Amino acid sequence: MPKAPVHTAESVPRILESLISQAEQAGASDIHLQQESARGTVHLRLDGLMTPLCVLER
Repeated sequence: MPKAPVHTAESVPRILESLISQAEQAGASDIHLQQESARGTVHLRLDGLMTPLCVLER
């Protein structure tokens, strides 16, 4: 799963916009964000299956 670069609070809107755009292009029905210690994982639901998209580092 690819890692996204470290981001600042100012870049959060850009990250969300990018995730939404990628989900729309892929035809995803859901975007799932999961917090894990110092990182978060992002999955898309594609055809009923959870598909890893990226890891967001703090």
